[in-house]
Amino acid sequence: MPPIFAPLPPNNTMSGPSQYSFNDNEDPNDAGALRKALSGMEIGQPSTSGGQFYTAGNENKQYEQFNLHTPPDITSKTRIIAVLGIHQNATPQKDGWFVSDFFAFWNIFQGITENQKWYHCLDLDDLVTKHERYLHGNPYGQRKVVLDSGILAQSKLSRHPLQRIRPDHLKPKTKQLIGDECKAAETAHENVLILLFGHGDVNNYGIELGTGDRATLQIDEFRSAIKAIKVSITMIATSCYSGGWTCNPQLNLSTMAAAGSERVSLSWRFSGSTGRACGSMFTTALVQKLTRVGATNKPLIDEDEDCELTEDQEETYAEFTRTVHEHLLKDLDRRGYEHELAFGAQDDAWTMCWRERTGIPLGQFKERWENLEDWAKDATLHPGDPLNRDPAVTDEQLAEYLQLRAEARGKAGRLGVWLRGIRGHG
Repeated sequence: MPPIFAPLPPNNTMSGPSQYSFNDNEDPNDAGALRKALSGMEIGQPSTSGGQFYTAGNENKQYEQFNLHTPPDITSKTRIIAVLGIHQNATPQKDGWFVSDFFAFWNIFQGITENQKWYHCLDLDDLVTKHERYLHGNPYGQRKVVLDSGILAQSKLSRHPLQRIRPDHLKPKTKQLIGDECKAAETAHENVLILLFGHGDVNNYGIELGTGDRATLQIDEFRSAIKAIKVSITMIATSCYSGGWTCNPQLNLSTMAAAGSERVSLSWRFSGSTGRACGSMFTTALVQKLTRVGATNKPLIDEDEDCELTEDQEETYAEFTRTVHEHLLKDLDRRGYEHELAFGAQDDAWTMCWRERTGIPLGQFKERWENLEDWAKDATLHPGDPLNRDPAVTDEQLAEYLQLRAEARGKAGRLGVWLRGIRGHG
């Protein structure tokens, strides 16, 4: 089964005239394709930013951009189900980006609502002992520590502790949990937020959870678990081909998917100094979006006044998904056009705001994310490296990288000539 994320190509590194490592890759970024992707996104038109529709013709509607709400107090009206599906290769150098994504969300969501379940099947104590920490973000810039010994100790004291499930039990336990929690949410008039982290299946879009002959959670099984339950469900999936869940007309959910139905999802590239990939680009875009707005106790707008809305207004679901996609393209990835993010709104209710859709308000996560430890950028990676997908890279940085690489090759060439000369006189 293909990996959930397609890491960028490994470097063929060589020592340079400074601390940097160099590679032979040409610049793979297409500025024209990026401009085209950005120019094609229209406010009020979800179909231009990955929106999928359950009812034909709805994609032609014009949807509202904002609702006149201020970020409300923390609400308990949502149930969170989060499942980390990997059962091996969880080192930062391999499938560790699953772990980074899982804990990125845990750090901002844990304890914010009354009912939460966080499942995994890994020996987290052993992983932290061996690898010390898991990071999230672009290795060319500052990252966040999302898991270390302190965070793991904190998780054990949380009122929503991480639950380790046997790998062969993880999929059936998850299926049962989804059914039970959705039924309870229906009774209590609550919402459900589901986060799934596992390998994606190109044939049927299933998400691998643990081990066993039938460890992959299929769309039909998910639909069977919720049956005729009437409840607002939002699912976030970072697996390859996860857009297959969004475009399935038999599954009426609000979905946020990291890749199209025929696309692999993308992680940040491996860091040269630490040898680790620090989570997925999609999760970075979504988390940064969620943590952009600070909590406030004051109204952001007087509904009786005729004044313009601000970015800090609580957005409709349509606008929320558009700005997530736009943030990925403008601020995170010069090749963001490759992702094909996919979003869906349950019952095509794109005008419903994020809080109404998920039960979780915007504006409550900024402080949590900022309190996480910062981890410096990888000192061996020059920002002008063609593999750096940051749109903020300047022409001067690109030129400097090429100059340093040329100097490194020149020194290596001169050293080779000198060595051959010595051997010739031996």
